[in-house]
Amino acid sequence: MSDDRTTESCRPANATRASRRLARLLVDSGILTEENIAEVQAEHPGEYLGDVLVREGVLLQDYLNGLLIRILRIPYLPADCCNIEPEVRGLLSESFCRQHRLMPVSKARDFLTVVCANPLDEEALADIEQNTGLKARRLLCTPEQMEGLIEKAYSGTQEEHFPVDMDGQASNVESDEDQSQENGADALVETLEAANDGEAKNRDAE
Repeated sequence: MSDDRTTESCRPANATRASRRLARLLVDSGILTEENIAEVQAEHPGEYLGDVLVREGVLLQDYLNGLLIRILRIPYLPADCCNIEPEVRGLLSESFCRQHRLMPVSKARDFLTVVCANPLDEEALADIEQNTGLKARRLLCTPEQMEGLIEKAYSGTQEEHFPVDMDGQASNVESDEDQSQENGADALVETLEAANDGEAKNRDAE
């Protein structure tokens, strides 16, 4: 889909657009202020905001995952539990998957299920749909899990287990765990919102 030079040239622009989307979510949720975000972005220009916030300890990865799961209404699936169906392996190039940190895992009817570390990369999803003729469904995983899945996919060490069923949804075998993860994500976001409400009330009192 794109060569290595295209991959390198597109990454900063894609990261910037995804960062703007994440910044709006964080500000609208009251987790960070525009000033907080501007300061972080000034120190790390061109990088995806989510990566920077986690690396610098501003947000925990679990907090970020919880926010994305709740607001975007997408499931979380550990990438190291995924097996890629043979018929989708050639749909996206290795350079494209590495650039956008995503992998296709299954195809059902007109839908392609994609595991991704950055679900805010709307350009990648649009590119997938345009080039495959399929509608992309997102599953969230962590950046570390995504890196492991990509290495597994292109090193030929994939294991044989399928937590994604034939209609592109999470398998019923994992339903209890999925429900626990969703509840945990909601609890994380509610804790953050409560903490921010408390800080706001303290500032008003002062």
